[in-house]
Amino acid sequence: MTNEELFQKAVEMEVSDLHLIESFRPRGRVHGVLTELCVEPISDAQFSDLLYILLSEEQRHAFARGLDIDTAHDLVGERWRIHAYTQRGGRALSVRRVPSHPLPLATLGLPESVVSWASLRCGLVLVTGPTGSGKSTTAASILDLINGRDAKHIVAIENPIEFVHTNRRCLVSQREVGTHVDSFSSALRSALREDPDIIFVGEMRDLETILLALQAAETGHLVISTLHTSSAAKTVARIVDVFPAEQQPQIRAVLADTLEGVIAQELVVNRKGGRSLVCEVLQATSAVRSLIRDGKTHHIDHVLETSASSGMWSRAASVRFLRDQGILT
Repeated sequence: MTNEELFQKAVEMEVSDLHLIESFRPRGRVHGVLTELCVEPISDAQFSDLLYILLSEEQRHAFARGLDIDTAHDLVGERWRIHAYTQRGGRALSVRRVPSHPLPLATLGLPESVVSWASLRCGLVLVTGPTGSGKSTTAASILDLINGRDAKHIVAIENPIEFVHTNRRCLVSQREVGTHVDSFSSALRSALREDPDIIFVGEMRDLETILLALQAAETGHLVISTLHTSSAAKTVARIVDVFPAEQQPQIRAVLADTLEGVIAQELVVNRKGGRSLVCEVLQATSAVRSLIRDGKTHHIDHVLETSASSGMWSRAASVRFLRDQGILT
């Protein structure tokens, strides 16, 4: 089986993630379950051919030196996010299938209150969840809604670039860490000099990036980013806890003033064997801002449960809604 046929088979099987290790049979994640593809093990020659197809010459040289590589590539009419690495069994690729174009926000199963965030002029919007929960898809859909509606400048900083945004009403500048810029933090500093209206940060990974994102939101920009946290309350706590104790009161104050909303999402198996979105949606009401400022993030879960009229959605409410629709057991 050629590499193109392998990727085509992955598409036909509705594989979300494809794991390729030389000398082993490929495996794919189908609706969350890791499944062995019924094809021959990948030979050293076939793996080298894959690297030639998926990586640039510079990336292949870096990979040969033992570096991990993150990139994206179009193959068999689909876009794939690629992570190349080495492990005890040899060379390996972890490949995630990414939709070729952002999906309409209304099709993702999010509450209507999230749509209003695309009209914000400034502030911080966070999309959170574990790996494979669709964070990038949700963020890209929010950006796409803005792109089709408003004449603004969007600066997107990603590693790697997953969804490709074409200029519609917006001017979209997409920058890839490791290709166009050295780091998220250096790209954020540059972005503030590029007359942006909206800044998308693929992931807030460290103190410096989080601080710069907060400063950008504080100075009149809309900042959209992602975090690997499992709930809205844990998201607020994670941002604050990154900073030294003496800085945390100031960070809580800035976060309370700039935060506009948090989506904490995950994908769960539904009745049909596919996956559906379960999420929390936190709106930064005056009550939520007070809790953040006072360091009482443990009360956020209660606010989520009792503030549906303010556009909030708790995880329990999301599950109940899907059960009532017959989507979940």
